[in-house]
Amino acid sequence: MEKHTEQLEVYLCRQDTPTRKIVEDAWQQGIKTMVAAGGDGTVSSVASAILELGINAKLGVIPVGTLNHFANDIGMPKSIETSLEIIMKGNSTFVDAAKINDRYFINNSSLGIYPFMVKERQAMKHRWYGRRAGMALSALAAIRQYPFIHVEFENNGKRLVRKTPFVFIGNNAYDISAGNLGTRKKLTEGKLSLFIAHAVTRAGFVKLLWHAIRGRLLEQKDFDAIGLSRLIIRSRKRKMHVAIDGEVATMQSPINYSIAPKALHVIIP
Repeated sequence: MEKHTEQLEVYLCRQDTPTRKIVEDAWQQGIKTMVAAGGDGTVSSVASAILELGINAKLGVIPVGTLNHFANDIGMPKSIETSLEIIMKGNSTFVDAAKINDRYFINNSSLGIYPFMVKERQAMKHRWYGRRAGMALSALAAIRQYPFIHVEFENNGKRLVRKTPFVFIGNNAYDISAGNLGTRKKLTEGKLSLFIAHAVTRAGFVKLLWHAIRGRLLEQKDFDAIGLSRLIIRSRKRKMHVAIDGEVATMQSPINYSIAPKALHVIIP
């Protein structure tokens, strides 16, 4: 762990500039600490840029987004003033990051129900539907299309085949106990956490959708939970919708997941 006090410099840029270019230009200007003020999506984009560029910039986090899971897991307070004070002190450590193919993420990735519903909801954005109505309509679309995925997993040389409505891959182990759902005790275990929902009947699928809408999927008991350092997912479909830290991307099968131990330099309290 490093500990020192440094002056906080500010690099000004256009709001529509891609995150990677912002980080790269700031680094070339001598900025060594990149501060992400926002939610998990913003923090993930800055962290990914740092890792993809291969620079030893430190990441500071000001949690002012809708979801701030990463900030919570590294112990950053919600107060902007207190977060800035912590960043100014510069206490830092290294934490794990995860990779999907060549793309980094800091929280989690999923396939199946969740990215399907997000894609459906995004397709309705231009209409009059509100967020809740859009989510309900996307759930109806899921019931109609019944989007199970057939996936093949390779884990330490062992081949597993599953038919499942939901796959979740986390950067380190996620706590799914009551009161701690979605939190991580450590970000330095060097492991991915894999949750695979069991194949269910249509009635069971509707129940799973209800929990997805409420954001409580991982509370369900019908999951296989596995810890691993590398994972390959193959599907009968050539292209798959994949959620990565809240954003949905379309990727070709096979998809490779891996862990990057202590790859990300972050400022902590």
